[in-house]
Amino acid sequence: YLRRAQGRLEREDFATAIELLQQVVEGRTSEVVETKPEGGTPTGETPRIPELTPQPAPEAAPRQLVGQRVGPGGAAGQKPEAKQPELDARNSVFSQDGRLYRPVRRLCHEMLARMPTVGLEIYRANHEVAADELLQAALQDGSLVALEQVSNRYFITMPAGRAMALLADRLMHEGRYRAAVLVLRDLLDIYPVDNRKRLGISDVWCHFKIALCLRLAGEAQTAHEAVVALAAKAPEESLRVLGELHAVKDLPADALFARDVAAVASLTGIAKASFVEQPDGDLLPLWQFRFRNPEPYKEPKPTNNDRNVFSFDQGMTAGVMPFAGRYGPATWVTFAGADANGLPQALFLEHFRLRVADATSGLLLAQGDRTDEPPPPREQHPRVRVAASDFALLRTVDDGERRYVMVGHPRATTSSVEPLKSSELVAYRADTTQVVWSSTQWGDGEAGLRDVTFLAAPTVFGERLLLPSLRKGRYSLECLERQTGRPLWNAQLHGGGTKFFKAPGCQVVVLGGVAFVATNAGCIASVDAFTGDLRWIRRYERQDPLRKHAKVKRASRDQDMMGFQGQFLQDELPGFHPNDLIVQNGLVIAAPCDSNMLLCLDGATGEPHWMLDATTRYAPYGTLRGLIGCIGDDLFATSDTHVVAIGASGGLVKWARELPAWNGPKHSGRGRGTIAGNRVLIPGEREVLVFGSDGELVRRLPLPAFDASREPLAGSSTLVAHGPFLAIGYQGGVEVFSSAAALRQLADTVADTRRKCELLVRAGAHDTAVELLTAAMRATNEAGMRRALGADLLAIARERAEAVATQGDVTASLQLLDSLADLLRDPEVRLAWHLVRVEICKEHGDLRGHEQEQNRLYAYMEGKG
Repeated sequence: YLRRAQGRLEREDFATAIELLQQVVEGRTSEVVETKPEGGTPTGETPRIPELTPQPAPEAAPRQLVGQRVGPGGAAGQKPEAKQPELDARNSVFSQDGRLYRPVRRLCHEMLARMPTVGLEIYRANHEVAADELLQAALQDGSLVALEQVSNRYFITMPAGRAMALLADRLMHEGRYRAAVLVLRDLLDIYPVDNRKRLGISDVWCHFKIALCLRLAGEAQTAHEAVVALAAKAPEESLRVLGELHAVKDLPADALFARDVAAVASLTGIAKASFVEQPDGDLLPLWQFRFRNPEPYKEPKPTNNDRNVFSFDQGMTAGVMPFAGRYGPATWVTFAGADANGLPQALFLEHFRLRVADATSGLLLAQGDRTDEPPPPREQHPRVRVAASDFALLRTVDDGERRYVMVGHPRATTSSVEPLKSSELVAYRADTTQVVWSSTQWGDGEAGLRDVTFLAAPTVFGERLLLPSLRKGRYSLECLERQTGRPLWNAQLHGGGTKFFKAPGCQVVVLGGVAFVATNAGCIASVDAFTGDLRWIRRYERQDPLRKHAKVKRASRDQDMMGFQGQFLQDELPGFHPNDLIVQNGLVIAAPCDSNMLLCLDGATGEPHWMLDATTRYAPYGTLRGLIGCIGDDLFATSDTHVVAIGASGGLVKWARELPAWNGPKHSGRGRGTIAGNRVLIPGEREVLVFGSDGELVRRLPLPAFDASREPLAGSSTLVAHGPFLAIGYQGGVEVFSSAAALRQLADTVADTRRKCELLVRAGAHDTAVELLTAAMRATNEAGMRRALGADLLAIARERAEAVATQGDVTASLQLLDSLADLLRDPEVRLAWHLVRVEICKEHGDLRGHEQEQNRLYAYMEGKG
């Protein structure tokens, strides 16, 4: 029907095209055809409607692509069976080329709305009266469903435009702000412009209502961006709101849209201090945390010749997963929150236990309630921890009120696939680390989470959480309520498409109210983040379509029955290492785990913008493995030997720079880099390589060791840059570094004297810290504060005195302590002052001084000194 309608539109046969499209919109897609039976007499026969989804291709294409939304009040829309005579346009998708899939009803609306004026007038002549009757019936009925039916059935008529305007207002009054945004966007983006003008619907008012709905829905930042765009588009317009006239150009500064935005922006003030901005200076170690189990991905000792095969009992469900110890590590550090001085906390996971530490000192502030040590791996059993899956799962997400943690199988491994299916999302309070809710509370119901396996950590979108998931064997996008964890809707995407039991996950990226999802199983989807309505799905290219490739050997019958023979396999990822989606200037850049093509898609349409073969033998940099991020229009990627810059807007390879040789584990590589300001950071062997955006190797920053008694953490690592902090996650622990210049700059923003001096001491500015503490002690008479300041002052003085004594001058060391005697009058601090003097004389062999200081200590304790 759609192909025939497109052909008629190209020939300007608008009447026939309108009839065909209207039949699809209304679900009247049964066609009576003339056939000749054996007897030769023509009979009317209703053939089976062909499915609108392709059959699986040899490249392991998804079994089925469906565009359907499931809410808590209704059952899932199922794919029509072959015997059904009709296909519902609401739950169907269509592809012209077998790759890009669009919702059928929305596609029909767009095709009708793009017709020239003569086509629109023909449509109105045929359906205007029926649409008006349906609108009048909807007004008498008074329900939202009735109003929605007018626009769904007769989208480009004048009554449909009035119905959409009324529907948006009704939804706003009932507090369904996100649904109102969807209606208003369809009214602006798809509905014919001339019809809006005839109806008197103002584009400025529609844009304002969208911004207002976003603000009322809690999307403060998105609402502010919307009014900024509106002010730039129509600066001379004015609106009368609640009786007062407002200039559109002044809306961004209005209290309604500016409120809370400044508070959110203040949290990013710490990013002004960067550890990479100085042309010289080494990294300073701040703190280190070593995990109880330093090798969570360690392979078990094999008991047979084939260590990659795990046997199950006969008839047990089985599958394939990536090698557990490869493609890692998956240790991420999240900097979030802020204390009274604006200093953040460092959040990370030790196995499934949340750890909360002070970002500057590493002091452990709080922890979660789950286990902190993975069970020992067992031969012939699936693994609880798989690095490729942990890449997107084991990340702590903070929204200012709660911290969200993904928890896997809690107990020792079993011979079933339960460790692979088990996933639980836990929300902790940010201030007390108490459990607020768990996804296990919402297991029952049509939209329940009992049969859902989460594939990545959640993405916070206003009052919603978006998670890619596996629901009953189908890849889907789940939407949960942020406050309670209640499932709101799920958008089913496709089934199959991968040899793995579950493909490695990828966090959802939201831009402009649209959620982009990559399944790593053959598809990238665009879903409306407010309502779950499908925008498009693309079955992406896994090999360069312009080059010839050998045919993929199809699995034999015996291989298809592998699961019934009770085997579980570990296998290589066929494409990139796990990577995040990158959304840049309306473009979606993806490096899927099951594809050799680096893809850049148009975020609005899903059409390919450019593609780059990551495995071409003509590239001097070898096979591309991972994405780092973007600086302006430059996209940075890595291979085993090079860092490569690619134009994000055109896909042109700009330059490639060879990296120092990597002598660590070959199967996991050097790890994952990051972007810090206008610098590209790439991990090396106990060093960080700093490249400029022009490809120049700016610096090689060696990583100092934290403890001389133990070997430093080694192997592949994950870099996280946050203002003055550089966090490095290994499979066995976490290290945090900074620089002296960044710490001094950070200290200038801190009001509390003690925290300021702590940062200055770490930056090596001891004299400045002593001056500040001395001035603070003389300015206060509160005993507790003087005691605390005195203890800090003595700690600095002790460090400096020990350094002087180490150089052989014990007398000068004691004189340095004598200079602070008048300030350190608190009994506890004074006693500690005497003990420091005794220890310095003892450690450096001054026997006479040691005896004298001991006598002074005894005299003080007896009240004589």
